[in-house]
Amino acid sequence: MSEAQYWTAEGVKTQNLIYDCAGSFLYGGYGIFGVGAKISKQLELPPHTKIKFNIDIWKLDDWYEEYIQIIIDEQIYKSQLLYYSQGSQLCGLLETNENELIIPIEISISHTAKFLNIIILSTVNEDGFNESWGIRNLQIQILPCPNLCTICDQEPIQICSTILIQEIKINEWYNQSDQPIQSSVCISSIKIQGGFGILDKNSVIKSSVNLSAPHYQIKVKLQLILIDIQSLINYFVLEIDDLITNIQLTSKSQLSLCGSSYQESIKNIDVSINHTNNNSIIKIRPIQLTGQNAYWGIISFDIFIIKCSDKNCLKCIEKDVCLECIDEWVVENDKCNRLQNPFKIKQIKVKQYKNILLDSQQQLKNESIILNKAQIFMDLTVTTQCNQNNYIQSNFIICHACEEKNIASFQFKCQFKLNQMITFSIKLEKLNITSEELLIIRNNSNYQVNQIFYNNEMKSETIFEIIQIQIQK
Repeated sequence: MSEAQYWTAEGVKTQNLIYDCAGSFLYGGYGIFGVGAKISKQLELPPHTKIKFNIDIWKLDDWYEEYIQIIIDEQIYKSQLLYYSQGSQLCGLLETNENELIIPIEISISHTAKFLNIIILSTVNEDGFNESWGIRNLQIQILPCPNLCTICDQEPIQICSTILIQEIKINEWYNQSDQPIQSSVCISSIKIQGGFGILDKNSVIKSSVNLSAPHYQIKVKLQLILIDIQSLINYFVLEIDDLITNIQLTSKSQLSLCGSSYQESIKNIDVSINHTNNNSIIKIRPIQLTGQNAYWGIISFDIFIIKCSDKNCLKCIEKDVCLECIDEWVVENDKCNRLQNPFKIKQIKVKQYKNILLDSQQQLKNESIILNKAQIFMDLTVTTQCNQNNYIQSNFIICHACEEKNIASFQFKCQFKLNQMITFSIKLEKLNITSEELLIIRNNSNYQVNQIFYNNEMKSETIFEIIQIQIQK
């Protein structure tokens, strides 16, 4: 991308903004950037904590005690005073001591705002054919947040996640009469809501936002522009629901960019607020904006919601401290756990039939049963073969995603000498789980030989685990 495509220029009288100074092509230069000229650009940056700005400024011709100004958001850089005799004759006015000078500039600042606003201008007071300037070799480097961070702080990283953070942009603002706030332009590259002649020292703006994800904190990143102010210190209020944050805005120095004749200032605001509401009303208003005709506007406004870590939590006051859970989950030790034992065993009956043989292969098959929401009681009967001197082990695993399985179990010893049939009848009562449950009946044919004492005589017995019932979500 060429410099001409990259920047927006104002206060120039020609459409050709590229100048060849002895083989070095400048954006601006002789006859182009003179009195009243300024260039600007707004960049949207990935998450970062610092920026480094490098650029070569070229002074051309008849400068006398004048300087270049570079504004990077609220940071203002002024070059040294520049004179016509500095440098060497390269281009422009081909006169003795009307020289050109290259001024390399490097600026490193802490910066976390999403938008970076750059403005360059000078204090020259004559047209570009007598004193002018241009730029070359712009480089912007950022210190990015660690990989996959949505946002991060400047010191040790405190907030850094794509899972726990959600960004919400607010682009629509209204006045107290619910009329939309108009947009305006300060300089060509910086579009704002409000601004000169729109939002004054008595204006209050508001917007509503749905913070749908359960959260315990919000981080607000806001860019304001103050126009025609006459004091370096001003005060605003950010109100979110009933939470009020007072903000002091301290400007760096006087600088006129738009409006009438007084100073403008771009301010980055970054505040964190403990917050749990889903639907919120946001209001912004000045409480001290110094200037007879001072105005203000919003360049950008983003909310980052810091979510509860537990996906089943509806309301938390810290990342891992939950106060309320979704349906079918309860708070236990500040976390959401599924209700345990959703079924209660009401009754178990075991009956053995004599002289009745059973095809066990037909009866002992895996089976799944869906219990609907309205169903409260369930009767389950399982029949199998019971061989003499065998034990039948039955396990009932009844819980939801339990950390430790909740098992009701018992053994039954076959009584008769011949192979017989045994029937288990189980009555279950469904508790306060509202969704449908899947009841899985599994045949775990695990034979185990145990050493059992009968009348002080050790015998080998076989235990047959015939049925296992498990409730799953």
